[in-house]
Amino acid sequence: MSTPRQRLYLLLLAIGIIVPYRHAIGWLGEHGLDLPRFVDDMLANDISAFFVWDVVIAVVVLLAAAVTDRALHIRDRVWVVIGSLAGASVGLPLYLWLRERRRRPAEGAALAGGVRLSR
Repeated sequence: MSTPRQRLYLLLLAIGIIVPYRHAIGWLGEHGLDLPRFVDDMLANDISAFFVWDVVIAVVVLLAAAVTDRALHIRDRVWVVIGSLAGASVGLPLYLWLRERRRRPAEGAALAGGVRLSR
């Protein structure tokens, strides 16, 4: 049974795939796999370079968090790494959804045993 938070993360994951890739597919349709042009276009000016480096650093932080997160099963960590390679807008909501999915059964078991987890 999914929670409202899980559904929110899945919605954000879908948006994180659709919105950025809509632009990437258009660029690839126009220029093909021209990697030097891709890098030149990404770093065309200071503001675009700001966004590129902001996302790169966010993905590195996300990868560090996901890989060291012992609450996640190793398979889930692999999925977060794969999702993060597609971008922060894919990796972050995927990571949050996987954490939430793992957290819910543990909370239910603790509550059934009379232990109340704080939020």
